[in-house]
Amino acid sequence: MSWVSILDKDKTVCNMKKIILRIKQIYIAHKKIVNIAVGLLLLLIAAVSIIALDSGCVFRKTFGIICPSCGLSRAVLSLCRLDFAGAFYYHPMVYSLPILLLYVLKNGRAFKNRYINRGVAILIAVGFIVCYIARLNFNYL
Repeated sequence: MSWVSILDKDKTVCNMKKIILRIKQIYIAHKKIVNIAVGLLLLLIAAVSIIALDSGCVFRKTFGIICPSCGLSRAVLSLCRLDFAGAFYYHPMVYSLPILLLYVLKNGRAFKNRYINRGVAILIAVGFIVCYIARLNFNYL
């Protein structure tokens, strides 16, 4: 092994470290935009798999019972068609999604008061749990 190949490896490792550092800097600078883009990409993949591939809910296919979010995709699609009653029928907690999105975009601080943040988050969590238990008991959807 010659000194030239060792020096080339060191340069390559150094360049890779610089590239990784630059990617981290870009991610930190544009964290919200990257998170939104990744979220939209995941939603697009989910929509394509549900609509085109008719794959449905993986949780339901695996365990045989509905998951806590079963019906949210259909509810959001109903909201896009301005069918508010249909959206509520598919999943009553669909109207909490804008607040949850606000929590994600503001790193868990949707409101200035931390007690209001906790209270609203707890109310949404309890709403999802109550909705899920009710749907399991009444074989809803």
